[in-house]
Amino acid sequence: MGMVDVQINGRRHQLQCGDGEESRLRRLAAYVDSCASKLAQQHGQLSDAKALLLTSLLIADELSDAYEEIKRLKAALGEHSKRAEEEAASALDRVAVRLEQLAEALEKA
Repeated sequence: MGMVDVQINGRRHQLQCGDGEESRLRRLAAYVDSCASKLAQQHGQLSDAKALLLTSLLIADELSDAYEEIKRLKAALGEHSKRAEEEAASALDRVAVRLEQLAEALEKA
């Protein structure tokens, strides 16, 4: 297990993580710290509990927006896929009609 030192809201924390996950944990902690710092700039110095609460809500709000965007993109992709499927089916129908015409012409020749 790896150990990582991070600083969030001006306080140092030592965290344990899986081997190879150290850089990811540092990156995530830096993001949490930047969110906490923004809140501290907006609202002044906050207690640890209030900073944790507001930072969690801020990140949850961002995550909720991201999930909504994913849903929107999946729906748009589904509509696009459906249209592409319909266009492909139509093209296959046209090819089938043309092949039947060619087959009839060959039979008559």
